[in-house]
Amino acid sequence: MRCSFDRGGFAIKHLRHRVLLLLLVAFVTAGCAPPQGPTGKQIAIKKADAILDAIKSKDFKHAASLYSAQFYKVTTPAKWQAHLEQVHQKYGDLKRYRLEKVIVNSVYSGARFSLKFRTEYAKRDAVETMVFFRPINGEKVEIATHKMEILPKDL
Repeated sequence: MRCSFDRGGFAIKHLRHRVLLLLLVAFVTAGCAPPQGPTGKQIAIKKADAILDAIKSKDFKHAASLYSAQFYKVTTPAKWQAHLEQVHQKYGDLKRYRLEKVIVNSVYSGARFSLKFRTEYAKRDAVETMVFFRPINGEKVEIATHKMEILPKDL
């Protein structure tokens, strides 16, 4: 009985497929390591929640202390605290807030996290946008801007 063996044909072809499949699996799973700690987006949301919770509890001094040095390049902590108190006097207590939108933008210098909140004050509703920034070197996530747009009464 004669055994016919095709040298290099069928066996080598399947071996190549197996090696390629193994390499593909190795490359795909290499990028699937679990993240190390919270993401920049999660940190930004947590910090925004802390600011809005402090405003909601009328602790404006604590709320002002949660803003970054970058934020205070355009104002002072005392002026911002006074602004938060004026908003409270004009629009009443912050009753509730809801995160409506998160936009993450990567820039050459790091990542920006824009958080858009729908806020409900005793007298008026508003949309508040907070922008946080994380430098490319991975330093902490800090608030850069906080803007408030009062909505018309009929919305």
